Amino acid sequence: MVGSLLKVLIGPLSGTSIYEQRSCLADHLGKKIGAAAFQLFDDPLIPRAPGSSPHDGDGLPSQRRPIVENGVLKLFFINVYNGRRMGVPPTTGGASNLVIPPGARSEAEIVAGLGRAIKVEGFLGGNSNPTSGDFSFGINGSLIEGGALQGPVSEMNVSGNLFELLERFVEAADAPWIYSSWRSPSLLFDDIQFSGS
Repeated sequence: MVGSLLKVLIGPLSGTSIYEQRSCLADHLGKKIGAAAFQLFDDPLIPRAPGSSPHDGDGLPSQRRPIVENGVLKLFFINVYNGRRMGVPPTTGGASNLVIPPGARSEAEIVAGLGRAIKVEGFLGGNSNPTSGDFSFGINGSLIEGGALQGPVSEMNVSGNLFELLERFVEAADAPWIYSSWRSPSLLFDDIQFSGS
């Protein structure tokens, strides 16, 4: 489910969005956009991973690159065409394998330390605005109380802003999902707005 949510971040990083002034991140390169614990990398060199390739769509050599490092934005996805339009060197045409490094604790250990929380297990549509960073998604999942799963929740909504979401990142669990180009474990965020019942 992490991939669906973090598409809110990846969309505004494209050269087209930046050139057309449709990106909330256009003036944030090299600036802090989230909690210091948040890390995101693009790694096209992972053996046999779905997004791996020795070169990108423009023929540029592949390399592992930080997108967000210690909460600081490090990379825009600028292909050759957009690089020429913007007058900047190209970086890469798009994302390959997006990696959030695993943390030190298991998901079960993290859950055991929570008082009241929502475990998001699916998204039921929604939208995001790359210009403002605002998002709203329908979700289903489970209610956590007293460090244990208490039962399912559905027809709820999660909404907020990209910058607030990243700033409220707490930690990643220790077991990443390895069966797609999104290589992420479960993530814990604090004080996220849910509505519904």
